[in-house]
Amino acid sequence: MIIKEIATISFCDGESGTEAVAIIRLCGDRMALAISIQDDGDLEILIDEDTAQKLVAALSVGIDHIKANGT
Repeated sequence: MIIKEIATISFCDGESGTEAVAIIRLCGDRMALAISIQDDGDLEILIDEDTAQKLVAALSVGIDHIKANGT
């Protein structure tokens, strides 16, 4: 299986302020999304294209809401 890294995004957790990272990789016909918080462990899920599209759409709605309302 060919694994290709798409992006690594560093950020601070909005609740704890702890350093964190999100990593997106391609793993065959699935996309891996890993979230790692420095002091609290890791989570990785493998999702198909349809689920990835739903996640992108939901994030876009959230971004639009933040832009419009500030929260």
